[in-house]
Amino acid sequence: MKKILIVVLALIVLVAGSAFYLIKLKGPVYADSADAQYVMQNITADSRTSRTIVWQSRGVIPKSYIEYRMTGNQNSSQIEATNIDFKTDEGVVHKHTAYLSNLKPATKYEYRVGDDKNRTNWFTFTTEAEKVSNYKVLIFPDSQCADYGVWQRLSSAAWERNKDAVFFINMGDLVDNGEQYSQWRAWLRAISGMVSTIPAAPIPGNHEYYTLDWKATPAKLYENLFSLPTNGTEGLPNQTYSYDYGDVHYVVIDTQAEELAAFDNNIYERQVQWLEKDLSKTNKKWKVALLHRSPFDWRASDAPNTIGKSFLPILDKYGVNLVFLAHIHSYSRTVPVKNFAPANKGTVYITTGRSGDKVWEGSPRKTFDEVFYNPLDQPNYLTLEVTDNELYVRAVKQDGSIIDEVHIKE
Repeated sequence: MKKILIVVLALIVLVAGSAFYLIKLKGPVYADSADAQYVMQNITADSRTSRTIVWQSRGVIPKSYIEYRMTGNQNSSQIEATNIDFKTDEGVVHKHTAYLSNLKPATKYEYRVGDDKNRTNWFTFTTEAEKVSNYKVLIFPDSQCADYGVWQRLSSAAWERNKDAVFFINMGDLVDNGEQYSQWRAWLRAISGMVSTIPAAPIPGNHEYYTLDWKATPAKLYENLFSLPTNGTEGLPNQTYSYDYGDVHYVVIDTQAEELAAFDNNIYERQVQWLEKDLSKTNKKWKVALLHRSPFDWRASDAPNTIGKSFLPILDKYGVNLVFLAHIHSYSRTVPVKNFAPANKGTVYITTGRSGDKVWEGSPRKTFDEVFYNPLDQPNYLTLEVTDNELYVRAVKQDGSIIDEVHIKE
């Protein structure tokens, strides 16, 4: 009887110990129960001391939180996120946004998100240093797809080769139809490992402004999905904004006046006023502008179109060094341009190509394009490396072969 009692007690201890181990292993919060998906970082105006984290939940969560800490430190801080719901063609999306401020520069952090009971696994990010002499940015051309597996393979290859990138830019036409939520889910799933680690800095393209039946509409899904700097043109949230990283000032310009004509007929005039004020205030050594559509009329001539007539004089006036473009799904780089013509010293315009599966055989070449390539065989991406002395741009095919390299100096 005594032996039986000992065995029973041993079994009780064993079971209790196993239960304790499971509780200890999973803890009070654990990833497999957290209702949180599509966790992403969004660029902020100042990456030294702030970061924006955005995620979605399947159900309604009255109170959502982000918990964060310096890597290696067991003490964490927690703040409540802001929650918004918005309608899509697949139902209501529940979005959660947390803005982290007063962070320490040049510091690695861990973060996780969820509700008051359950959290995800830890993700990481690193804040910008007070003085950055060298850094790299990934740049993706139009990622719109019929098959977002193409976008996933391209973005994964780029991220795998460039884990030292500090943020990434997407040049508009992120998806093929801006109101089809399944495409946004596919876009986000494809870059989940990258966008939870480094911030996204998207710009809107014309395909963000289409309804399901391909009529023009304000880009509400794009606007709702991201939480970008609020320092842009009034009335154009997430469509125009600016931010600094190191000694570079980046400005985002919305070129979709055609799609917005029936809803907002003076977006260029308002952006011109904002751009003048924005560029006049920066003291950064380098200036980079991001536009989806080209400022040159490639259909008929190389003359400036409405976009060019609106913005090129300001880009010239404030000595913008480099402009990235998209939309026509080919890669090209101009000689320096000033006053609408080639010049010894001016702005270099780079049309970035395509990172999705949409190709166009008739992609045009301007007379002052120094390099031209139509990526019919495979998609491409770009890297921008910033140093004290130059901006170094490299255009790369998915297989790693180089299309073009350019060194831009003051």
